[in-house]
This record gives sequence, C-alpha cells and structure tokens, in this order.
Amino acid sequence: MKGMSGTLNGIPLYGEPLIQQWKARIADYPNGLAQKMVEHYLGLAEKVSI
Repeated sequence: MKGMSGTLNGIPLYGEPLIQQWKARIADYPNGLAQKMVEHYLGLAEKVSI
C-alpha cells in the first residue's frame, strides 16, 4: 500500500476523473492481498514465513 500512497495523497495536475477512479480502487485493496502480491513478485513466498 505504501507504494500507492502517492496516488492516494497526491494532487492531480491533469486527468482528475481518472485519478479519482484509481484512488477508489486503491482504497478498497485488501491488505492481505497486497502482502501476498509483494511476496509473490519479490519471490519471498518461498523464502520467508510470515
């Protein structure tokens, strides 16, 4: 979620309707899914047991 904080907290200079759609999608992103995505794409799932 930290990687998306710029989208959530930033002020759009152009394309505000699109940015608002992104903000809505990011706000509903489950923490558990975010963690699993990071683990998967960094190859941590088989290295670290959380």
